Amino acid sequence: MASLQLRNIRKTYTPEVPVIDNFNLKIDDGEFIVLVGPSGCGKSTILRIISGLEDVSQGEIFIGGKQMNSVPPKDRNVAMVFQNYALYPHMTVFENMAFGLRLRKIDRQEIRRRVSETAQTLKIEDLLFRKPKALSGGQRQRVALGRAIVRQPRVFLFDEPLSNLDAKLRVQMRAEIKRLHQQLKTTMIYVTHDQIEAMTMGDRIVILKDGFVQQIGTPTEVYREPTNVFVGSFIGSPAMNIFPGIWHDGQFSAHGFTLDLSMRKVDFPENSEVLLGIRPGDIKIGKSEILAEILVIEPLGYETILHLQLGNESSTVIVKDIPDYKTGSMIGVKLAIDKCFLFARESGKRIL
Repeated sequence: MASLQLRNIRKTYTPEVPVIDNFNLKIDDGEFIVLVGPSGCGKSTILRIISGLEDVSQGEIFIGGKQMNSVPPKDRNVAMVFQNYALYPHMTVFENMAFGLRLRKIDRQEIRRRVSETAQTLKIEDLLFRKPKALSGGQRQRVALGRAIVRQPRVFLFDEPLSNLDAKLRVQMRAEIKRLHQQLKTTMIYVTHDQIEAMTMGDRIVILKDGFVQQIGTPTEVYREPTNVFVGSFIGSPAMNIFPGIWHDGQFSAHGFTLDLSMRKVDFPENSEVLLGIRPGDIKIGKSEILAEILVIEPLGYETILHLQLGNESSTVIVKDIPDYKTGSMIGVKLAIDKCFLFARESGKRIL
């Protein structure tokens, strides 16, 4: 196990366009960190930098307090689990898991012990003499995890390892990886574009956009206290509703409705263009002066998602059970004043 620190990391392939710029992150020993963001934001590049598969253009990498910039990948003692499993098709499960240990000339008896213990942990002991083509996607992913675990690395790196699995299996494997972290107590860095994975797995989340860090915090912090409109709309499912409007005399005015936010004590210039954000669970259905048209109804059993036309903007609302509504009908909506966010229109920074 080891702590990890990235200081002022910059990575460019062309001088004008940095993939990563001024990236700083300190990870405690045994912490589970999730890097999340849209495709192309630089999260996988950060993993490759940590592992040594990519050189940095600028900055320093420390693992366990030791600078790693000039240390080759094989000597960094980190293990990486890839999206495509990367198993050798001609080898059995046992041989795939043991391969890295054999390269390091580990004693055969010790290899058997590590592989056997890891297989029991991952519940794949019955698969040790099968080849990858005889395994399901979930079994292959467990083998890829096992191959990393037997190395007993100081840091685990996961590069979107569940994206090739079906929805049900992804949920199951999320729980498996989280259980493994609790059991192994090893530092783990997990990359995903799926904010649900980020929210359910990480001790802390690093949200990236265009190579820059937008916010670092616990799942609760980034959900409840987003620093800007990108974080607010990216984190949460369904996504936060965003309404453009004007701020004047404590009032937010949008096309179709006005909200009195004077009790929230916002210090912002009058007549400024702003964005109001509110999460789908914080809009209630009931008698109200604000009316919205139902566009789509998505019943999920335990709750229903309503897609509405509110003013000029489409929005979503979560309601319990399966309400007796019809598409095209008008309903009253109430926006919870104390749950509203305000963002500056131009910069996107949160002001309330």
